[in-house]
Amino acid sequence: MTKNEDLGPRENPWLTQLLSAYPGAPHGNKETRGLDSDFAVQTYVRTRLDDVLRDAILSGGVRLVILFGNAGDGKTAFLQNLARSLGRTEVHSAEQIWQMTLPDGRCLQANQDGSAAWRGQRADDLLDPLLKPLQNGDMPPDAVRIVAINSGKLLEWLERQDSLSRIGQQLKRMLMDEGTTLDERVRLIDLNQRSLVGGFDADDGRWSTNFLDTLLDRFLDGPGEDPWAVCGGCSAASRCTALRSVRMLKDDASGPLIRQRFTLALQACHQRGEVHITARELRAVLSYVFFGVHTCSDLHQAPSLVPDGFWQRSFDADSAHRQGDLLAELARLDPALECDPDQDRTLRQHPQVASSPAGLAEARRRAWLGGLEDMDPTGITLTHGRHFDRFRRVRIMSAPELQTLTQELCLGIAHLEDLPTLALDKTHLAAGVPLRIAPRTPTETVLWVSKPWDRFRLEAVMPAAALGLEALHTHVRLIYRGEHGRDDVLAMGLELFHLLLELRAGVQLSGVAQEGIFANLEVYTRRLASEDTRELFGWHPGDEHSLFRIRVTAVDGVQTIEREVLR
Repeated sequence: MTKNEDLGPRENPWLTQLLSAYPGAPHGNKETRGLDSDFAVQTYVRTRLDDVLRDAILSGGVRLVILFGNAGDGKTAFLQNLARSLGRTEVHSAEQIWQMTLPDGRCLQANQDGSAAWRGQRADDLLDPLLKPLQNGDMPPDAVRIVAINSGKLLEWLERQDSLSRIGQQLKRMLMDEGTTLDERVRLIDLNQRSLVGGFDADDGRWSTNFLDTLLDRFLDGPGEDPWAVCGGCSAASRCTALRSVRMLKDDASGPLIRQRFTLALQACHQRGEVHITARELRAVLSYVFFGVHTCSDLHQAPSLVPDGFWQRSFDADSAHRQGDLLAELARLDPALECDPDQDRTLRQHPQVASSPAGLAEARRRAWLGGLEDMDPTGITLTHGRHFDRFRRVRIMSAPELQTLTQELCLGIAHLEDLPTLALDKTHLAAGVPLRIAPRTPTETVLWVSKPWDRFRLEAVMPAAALGLEALHTHVRLIYRGEHGRDDVLAMGLELFHLLLELRAGVQLSGVAQEGIFANLEVYTRRLASEDTRELFGWHPGDEHSLFRIRVTAVDGVQTIEREVLR
């Protein structure tokens, strides 16, 4: 232990660099683009895609690489790292056009932003020489061309050409979702399709959070020896939110749970499908949440400054200097927005909560993230997050699990409309899912059809991610196979998935804007209900203890309507 008389102000240069990865950092944000600094290189996370593409280029198997992605997806950093791995160490993010000679003498040419002009030349003028093989030629054997470009811009370029080569036509069909096979010498890599917060790797057949885990480890460990050792003798150590985060994350007891819970929150943001998590924004959020915005000098100059813990910056919509779509999504999942009387009573009695003026909201956030000692966070959930784990696991569920989940979702659909209790009892449900038929004019009689259980199936909509990229679905599909072999498909995101399971459990959805959330569901159920109306079930309040069935039968070509009381 350091004696009190040895304590004094300390400066941690690694913390200063970490803070500059956040765009809203008060003291600058230079570490938000490319691999232009030692810090960026030290914290770059290589994926299998880096190695696979490098090897394919060196072997001569690839001659054209087209890289898609949003701003901040890491296209520039990816290409800079590729250049470094091939032997060229100096490629600046501002150097839009660069080239190098490969070990076998071939020339590699790259355009790091095919949608932008550069040095007085129009974007199209820069693209034309690189994409010339897509016009009337073939791939030259002595060259490799790489273009990072927006998919819309590439399609515009292709459509502007008077004629296209076979490969150019293939690319155009792919961009227009017409389905085709791309020449093996071309690699089309869409960084929009990857999940940086973990997902299913179809190549390995397993779940992985490698990118996120590695990035956080790089932030925590830094280069060389422990970058946090200097903080041990700092007079502001007890108030430093970054040091507190580091110690808790590195602790064998609390660290794994904090990582697991924060990863789940980020995956929920991804699977809600409202935002695309880019590499730049993920780096920014890790910097902001776990290391805050205050430098060592800030703490030394303001002895009364005590920054909030990482649990507040994770979810509190009013946390200082908060900005960005991903942080806004995390605020929507705030565990403090829901309540559980029994759990909250236990929280209030916890010593770390009872002695704090912060209140129950902070306690729920801290408990969910594993930041309260001797507190089991099992009963605390993300807002609307009770069913998130099941949504995430659809891809790897066993057949019995998937069947059970499919039935529960179907029952949620059945509960969306007002059906009589008899229509939802076990005896009647054994035959199938009851779907109410909306009458054209008001009537006291309730009519519905029953759709067989075995015609429903559930599957995850997995993006076609490139080799080495983890993927995580944002939608699942409930598919009904009709009598004539036609599939009716309901695509549902996490929100609709959650609401249907809540309906199945008997939760009332007052205050929900159902017309928006359930718009596609209404179309889906109407299609299913109208598919076959030769048999209907009904109930009338005048005989509330009975159900009846109406069937259309044909005898010798003559159709008749039969009515049968079932109970």
